[in-house]
Amino acid sequence: MQSCYSVAACQVNSDGSGESYDIGSQDTVLFSMEGNDVVITYNAFDYQRHTIVKLVCGSSTVFTVDGEDPDASTSFYFTLESPECCVKGSGPGPTGPNPGPGPTITVSISVGSIMCIIFFPTVCIYIVAGVLINKFAREREGRDVVPHLAFWSTLPGLIKDGFLFTWASMPCRKKGYTEI
Repeated sequence: MQSCYSVAACQVNSDGSGESYDIGSQDTVLFSMEGNDVVITYNAFDYQRHTIVKLVCGSSTVFTVDGEDPDASTSFYFTLESPECCVKGSGPGPTGPNPGPGPTITVSISVGSIMCIIFFPTVCIYIVAGVLINKFAREREGRDVVPHLAFWSTLPGLIKDGFLFTWASMPCRKKGYTEI
């Protein structure tokens, strides 16, 4: 006997056995468009059963159980018709649903994304240009083609020193008071 805990939809046998099946989990939700309607698909944890909920813009709120797919008894269909399912700014018109203009989607990138976009190409240009200058203009060979080799060689030790200094300076690391 399977149980239905933490799921979006559950099938319970009507024979009184108490047997129930997960027919859709919130963790596996997929959204898609079918015309002007949003379709939400929930998959069971084992991906053998599916629940499909169609959101339809309408003047009143009605939840309809459309039933199982006759060809595949593992798909369950529902329809939710409601004014809340309408695209923002639209609603049911005098003769039925009015989809209105599509939703406005604003895409912007964060400051961190901009910094990464600037940082990584700059580092690549620094390395490539430094190697080319050291190789061809200064005629260096081997490890000496790495730009600023002395700095990069000491950097790991400097990072270690910084961590050790910070660790030693933490107030929670000090035990008691020192005598004067």
